[in-house]
Amino acid sequence: MKKFLIPLTLFPCLLAAQIASTNPVRPAQVSAFSPTTTDFSICALYPISSGTFTVTLPATAPPSGQCLRLRNEGSGVITINPNGLLITGKLTIQPGATSAPNDCWITSTGSGYEVASMSIGPALVSSVGYTIPLSTGTSYAPLTGVWNSITTIDANVQAPLGAIAGTIANLQVVVGNALSSGQTLVVTLLDNGVQTGVTCTVPALGSTCSDTTHSYTIPAGDLTSWQIAITNGNGSSTIAIAAQVRF
Repeated sequence: MKKFLIPLTLFPCLLAAQIASTNPVRPAQVSAFSPTTTDFSICALYPISSGTFTVTLPATAPPSGQCLRLRNEGSGVITINPNGLLITGKLTIQPGATSAPNDCWITSTGSGYEVASMSIGPALVSSVGYTIPLSTGTSYAPLTGVWNSITTIDANVQAPLGAIAGTIANLQVVVGNALSSGQTLVVTLLDNGVQTGVTCTVPALGSTCSDTTHSYTIPAGDLTSWQIAITNGNGSSTIAIAAQVRF
């Protein structure tokens, strides 16, 4: 299973976000605003849905290690104002989109601020099965990893995505051998065993499918897996499933 590396400076604020009783996800912003030291104490996330404006940070820096997340999902440029304190890193967040936002992590140094990461790109989750029987029915595969057999028990492959929520999108499925006439293969993302809207169907005589329209946010700690449903099964093939995940 692939591991995602997070800068060490972010671990204090990630821990704070996990143990905080206050919801760290704030309402979407459309105009200038000023996050508070309380926001930093829980590593609050502020989505920005539209507008070009300035975000002004607290004039008194929060305790060292606390952080704030800004996520630009709109078409405007967001400017970060350190309010007279020293800040390192870029002071603008470029336009993004709901499916591909630009993120900014701002960590307090105790006397100023540090932009730990800007425009975080999505990571890749990849699940590949080798020489898998294309049998009629429903089976399950792990969200990520390599496998050489199928299971009809979802619990056998379920695993958490991470300790914080992550959004999965841009599903792509490729089978090594094209399906036969009348045969279809449907891959669907599951959250705690429940189907989500992230799904695509490899058609008869086809070898690939994709879903670039839908996305789904897996809550922290939920168990994920892929459901594979095959009709008119016969033969065997490699099945490769990939998608993007953004934390």
